[in-house]
Parts: sequence; structure tokens; C-alpha cells
Amino acid sequence: MATVEIGQFDLMLADIIIGRLQADGIAAFPLPFGGAMGGRRMAGILVEEEDADAARKIIAASDADFPHPA
Repeated sequence: MATVEIGQFDLMLADIIIGRLQADGIAAFPLPFGGAMGGRRMAGILVEEEDADAARKIIAASDADFPHPA
């Protein structure tokens, strides 16, 4: 199955969001990047293509709880 990246978040925030997605039955995985030379540790979130819309809705509903960079 194909996966898509649905956002880029602070690494710790990505872990929290992935937990929420998994609690709703969506298989979600981190895609870590950054952090070199004192940079911010970031992660994309990968989900299966057919779950992407549902995952985006869960993340949008969580924006008030977990603000993230654009």
C-alpha cells in the first residue's frame, strides 16, 4: 500500500499525534529529519493513502491542543 506524508511537526509533537491517530485505528509512522548542527528535531507523519483524509481531519481538530509550524 502507498503511504503519504500528512505534515511536518516537532518530533515530540509528532509522537503525540501518532498516538492519537493510532488510537483511532489509523496506522501512522514517524519520518524523522533535521536536528543536524543544533537544528530543530522534526518529523513527518506517514499514513496509508486511504487513511490520509481521516488523519488530516484528526490533526485539524487537534490544532487548538497542539499548534505546529506551517
